[in-house]
Amino acid sequence: MFAPSSHSNTNVSKFELLYEYMNSTDPLMIGLVETWLDHSIPKSDVPLPGYKCFRNNRDSPGGGCAFYVKDSVPLIEVARRNDLKSECLFMNVLLPNIGNTLFAVCYRFEEPVRSFLDNLQTTLEDLSE
Repeated sequence: MFAPSSHSNTNVSKFELLYEYMNSTDPLMIGLVETWLDHSIPKSDVPLPGYKCFRNNRDSPGGGCAFYVKDSVPLIEVARRNDLKSECLFMNVLLPNIGNTLFAVCYRFEEPVRSFLDNLQTTLEDLSE
């Protein structure tokens, strides 16, 4: 998220572009992959005013996933899944006029698709118990 933008010659970071996008669109939540965030980068370095940040970091270069959810939205962080081949973050969000809804942001970097889907299904079944 902090690398210079590849689509221009400026030093605008991807985080600054995200900040601009969030301000112009005002979404309830957004899920991100390839955040490149790790435990050395505190949440205070990646704030989006009006949003709570939930991260699933990788402690090696690359990867990682995150949710930014509006402060006004009731939610519960349900689970994180990290293994050597993928990362997932699950949030149970109370949406107006809909109710509790499970959202996931997942990053599959080396896991074969079939294996990833099988593991995701198992995780979802475990969460539904």
